[in-house]
Amino acid sequence: RFVFRLREETTSLESHVFLTAKGPAQKSADGTLSFVPEEEIEVSQDVAVGLRAGTIDALQTLAEAAGSTEKRQALVQSMRVVVGGAAVAVVGEFVNERTRLDVEFPEGFHGVLELDRTTFPGEQIHHEVEFEVPSGIDPLKAKAAFEALFARADVKGAAAPGKASRF
Repeated sequence: RFVFRLREETTSLESHVFLTAKGPAQKSADGTLSFVPEEEIEVSQDVAVGLRAGTIDALQTLAEAAGSTEKRQALVQSMRVVVGGAAVAVVGEFVNERTRLDVEFPEGFHGVLELDRTTFPGEQIHHEVEFEVPSGIDPLKAKAAFEALFARADVKGAAAPGKASRF
């Protein structure tokens, strides 16, 4: 239920690499909303190569990153307990293409929809829409606005497990 992700975001102008640690998801009672403890830092291409090769320790990299917080250190410590001294291993990769759309909801707040096309091993392709609830917005209000947007567009969908689970 813990995962590290090494993500490269590339545009025509630049490329950035991010190391993200995620903890166990906490679901709403109806299973449609989730909160995942997450800590993310930007790393250099050289560090990314070392992380993939297993020559750089992901937990140590995250723990020693600038701007460390109590929340980050707590997640790192929880992951250390789970790992129990073993090395973190790369288990594979998938490719995610993302389009971000700014949306002004009639309910009075701004949000970003992330339209994802993910190619998993075996050429399995999944499509999904992610919506990160904006800071300061009630998650239930955001969920209702999101569902109303899709209802107006006559789009039907269902909650799905995260990409790491599907991988």
